[in-house]
Amino acid sequence: SRFGESKIVSSKQVAIKVFGSNWILKNLTVNGTCEYDYNCEHAIQIKGNADNTQILNNNFVNFNSHIKSGGYKGKNDRRREYPDNVKIISNSFINEWPRNTKNPVTSVDVVGGDHWLVDKNFIADFEKLGGNGISYGAFLKGGGKYGVISNNVVACAWKLPYSTKRHVRIPLSFGGGGTGQQFCADQVCDKEHVDGLLVQNFVVNCPTDVAIY
Repeated sequence: SRFGESKIVSSKQVAIKVFGSNWILKNLTVNGTCEYDYNCEHAIQIKGNADNTQILNNNFVNFNSHIKSGGYKGKNDRRREYPDNVKIISNSFINEWPRNTKNPVTSVDVVGGDHWLVDKNFIADFEKLGGNGISYGAFLKGGGKYGVISNNVVACAWKLPYSTKRHVRIPLSFGGGGTGQQFCADQVCDKEHVDGLLVQNFVVNCPTDVAIY
């Protein structure tokens, strides 16, 4: 009921999976403790018909993508279903070291879904050592609509300096690095996000690329 009372320590690829609607995850601390960074992918994975999920006032530490959302197609489904009306409010997303992985590193990674709200969060220290060296604080992509990214504080380098100048930490984005057609809601993906609003965010210490992409 109060922040600090409950802590989840996970060495699994995904700590919590949400596939049903109307779940609320609140006041938790979720720490990734994998021996190898590529094994700690997501603190929370939100998939399919997980509409109306609320992620409120949590602290997430040491995952490649703390929040990961995307479509899910069951055996009897004609098309992928995506979580809608999801709220991610007043959380902190941090890493204590650069993520030694080639896998995507994005603190809030949302592919598809409509009416998402990412508000009043603190996002910091997200660096990807492997692959192309490009990481993101938060993005909405994959053909979603009406998303709002507002009132967040994003510090690309808070307690974690850049390893080299070649590493790129992009704070906030509609579109990210793009989405394959098969992962988009409309299977076309000619638009990564429609009618999104990005407003009243504070971005600091991101010297190697743009603040808003």
